[in-house]
Amino acid sequence: MMPDIRNLYLLLTIILLTGCGSTPVSHYYMLTTTVQLPITPKLSDAALIGVGPIRFPKYLDRPQIVTRSTNAEIYLAETDRWAEPLQENFTRVLAENLSLLLGTERISIEPSRNHDDVDYRITAEILQFDAGDNGEVVLLVYWSIQSRDGVNLTGIQKSEIRLPLSRSVVRADIVIKLSETIAELGSEIAISISQITTKPTQVNTP
Repeated sequence: MMPDIRNLYLLLTIILLTGCGSTPVSHYYMLTTTVQLPITPKLSDAALIGVGPIRFPKYLDRPQIVTRSTNAEIYLAETDRWAEPLQENFTRVLAENLSLLLGTERISIEPSRNHDDVDYRITAEILQFDAGDNGEVVLLVYWSIQSRDGVNLTGIQKSEIRLPLSRSVVRADIVIKLSETIAELGSEIAISISQITTKPTQVNTP
């Protein structure tokens, strides 16, 4: 009987050691486009819009999804990660949203083109883009629209977008809500672009 007991202890020890040494499974997420309908009027097909650069704070420049507590403590989700750099994902989704909202495919992610080729350039400085334990996600951003010759057409605009989270929140819900904040930001920018492009041309009379 003694050899069987020793073998049983050995087997249990191996199982415990294997369990302790296993690596937790990581989950990867991406922001997505959530808008569907264009705003009116449709942007002229002749206009080319550049999106970027979109600058992010250092605390978000990491693969882990970031959340925060009400006392300003930051949490890094080691097993819940972005599938690509967050800055690139955010910029592309914003560009896709604007393409749908403005009804145009003439959208360029900057700085991929010569400045002189772009009719309107959107730049942004992200201050906050995360979820908190107070039950909401937040996008806080300063943005502007510049003309081809570098003139700021809108001034520095501030958008603070807050969306509620469900009580039983999971990481996928946070990513979906963060995507929705980009859609709302895109709507604000698209309305401004539409207003700029539809302003009547002033004619100087003698």
